[in-house]
Amino acid sequence: MDLKKWNSVKRSGGFKRKVKNNYNSLQSRTLIQSDRAQAGSAENRKGSVSHLNARFTNQFNQNSTIIPCSSFAEVEDSCLFSEDDDSYSSSENEDNVDKIDTSTKNDDFRDHYKKWAIDFNITQVALKQLNVILNKRMPCIVPLDPRTLLKSKKEIQIIVIDDGRYWNNGLIECLKTILQYLNDKPKSISLNVNIDGLPLFNSSKHQVWPILCNIHEKPNVPPFVVGIYEGTSKPSNVSAFFHPFVSELQELMSNHLKIASEDGVDTLIEVKVRAFICDSPARALVKGVCNFNAKHGCLKCTVVGEYSHKSHTVFFPKTDCPRRNDADFRSKKYGCHHKYDSPLLALPIDMIEQFPVGDSLHIIDLGIMKRLLIGWRDGNFGTLITKWPTNVIEKVSQFLLCCQMPKEIHRSVRSLKDLSHWKGSEFRTFLLYLSYVILKDVLDNAAYHHFLLFFSTVTICTSETHFQLLPVAEIMLKQFVDNYGKFYGQEYITSNVHNLIHVVEEVKRFGTLQSFNAYPFENKLSLIKRMIRKGNQPLQQIANRLLERQYNIEVENLINDTNHNYPTIKSYKYGSKLKTVIQLESFILSTDNGDKWFLTNNNHLVELRSATCNEGHILIIGNRIENLRNDVFETPMKSSYLNIFVIYENEIKQTEAIYNITDIKCKLVSVSYNSNIYFAPLPHTFKK
Repeated sequence: MDLKKWNSVKRSGGFKRKVKNNYNSLQSRTLIQSDRAQAGSAENRKGSVSHLNARFTNQFNQNSTIIPCSSFAEVEDSCLFSEDDDSYSSSENEDNVDKIDTSTKNDDFRDHYKKWAIDFNITQVALKQLNVILNKRMPCIVPLDPRTLLKSKKEIQIIVIDDGRYWNNGLIECLKTILQYLNDKPKSISLNVNIDGLPLFNSSKHQVWPILCNIHEKPNVPPFVVGIYEGTSKPSNVSAFFHPFVSELQELMSNHLKIASEDGVDTLIEVKVRAFICDSPARALVKGVCNFNAKHGCLKCTVVGEYSHKSHTVFFPKTDCPRRNDADFRSKKYGCHHKYDSPLLALPIDMIEQFPVGDSLHIIDLGIMKRLLIGWRDGNFGTLITKWPTNVIEKVSQFLLCCQMPKEIHRSVRSLKDLSHWKGSEFRTFLLYLSYVILKDVLDNAAYHHFLLFFSTVTICTSETHFQLLPVAEIMLKQFVDNYGKFYGQEYITSNVHNLIHVVEEVKRFGTLQSFNAYPFENKLSLIKRMIRKGNQPLQQIANRLLERQYNIEVENLINDTNHNYPTIKSYKYGSKLKTVIQLESFILSTDNGDKWFLTNNNHLVELRSATCNEGHILIIGNRIENLRNDVFETPMKSSYLNIFVIYENEIKQTEAIYNITDIKCKLVSVSYNSNIYFAPLPHTFKK
């Protein structure tokens, strides 16, 4: 027996019991021999002891192996051990089971420890110090070097492109890594592609241009990084920048994606490109056309802009120009619109239709809504009829700070004083849930009804429930653009305002505004920026962090999240009140003020009071509002067509009623203002 096995055996409980039994047995024999010695001669005593020693020595030589020992006690233990003994076999099996169980627990600990380090972006310096502390308490539980734990790559392959550097993560490899975790593998997938610039530091021009993708059929799968360009400006050699991506995409679109399975049968998945979702500068870079602020900058129609010395911008006064098409674009029939040949021309895609301009983050939230709020507050439009005085600005700010949003809206809207720091989601919250309430009191009546054209159209385009109104929405949005100059100045009909006339067409093609906006990609960009820990070699740092993550952590989290059975109900005491929470697949209902209102399939307005579970079915006990529900506005259409209502807070009449979960049509956002309660639906909660 070797030393390693001996050290393991001698610590087992079975071995210790065997040693104790043998010791007691020898002690008894010694006492017997001692009694016999007292009755016999000294020579007989000597022979008896010699016979015993010889017998024991022979047994040791036949059944044991000499083991290097550090003390006499270890020699004694080894002499009392026999490999052929059944009691040792039992103890060895027990010890092996204990070792396997301990090893499994240690592996699980290291996996959880690694996941924690990646999720919270723990630096390697901090992780190394923590590893030292852990190993002092539990020796060898984790590697001392964090690079071993995180499985960091020793070398990152970087491609030099002119003045920049490019790291290719691989489209095919990314898709295989993600899809292998999904149990229900789709027969075909369509990719949304995003290209955008991301400045890294405030004190330098360093920036990265990642190529991001997500799978449209799997909206909960986070976007993944295909490749990243890093330099002091945008990629100057667009062909070299896109070459690895285009090559892999051509292979996928021609031969499909092959996913190996455990049973040895390969799965072929068809791969298509759905849309390139970018902001205006990135769209111009990708397509090889002039910029959005050029006179021929519209990507959808052949309108020619005019330069204004008043607004110092190019504006587009016409809305009825001929549309561009893919064939003419590839034939370069649009003259000044073209700058260079895009590498994407090698792909079988529509160079006009698959480049939407209606990304709601950039054109609506950070575009029109932000421009209107800044113009109303600062009065920097061409006309001053919509300029707010100081008391109105304060009134609007107080209203915004007092509004309580439901839990699905994670970011509260701040004061107008912080308008320059608002995020896109704050502009979206203001537009969909707050604007129609407060603007009625602070805008000129004509300007308010002009704004409602924009508001109603966006509301229609955010939910498939309202898609039967899309022809009306197209007319309203055209009226909004045509009359924009009357309220804000003709020279302020910039690219964003003009592109609104193309939004409804894209909604008809792609679906709701949420299905082709850049919000998921912007979240990924913020994650990429947090991966940089110092100024040296930022591209290598990002590549290392992404490879350590290996996507499986995000996808495994997604799989765990999708394994829940909804709906669920939970009740608990919060102070002196009993709180009830109903968790549905895409939203929650609770007795909290911001989450207690919902609309039924019969258009009943209901306030949640409590809920109970009866034979596996959740029953909702609520107060049905019996008041006459009024329309908030009647032009350009009745607000009730959009499920938007107002009731008088002091005259509410309620009747207790019981509903099933299936009776819920959508969750409502409630806003109290001037003794009225306004209700608007959460678009994503409509029953599909």
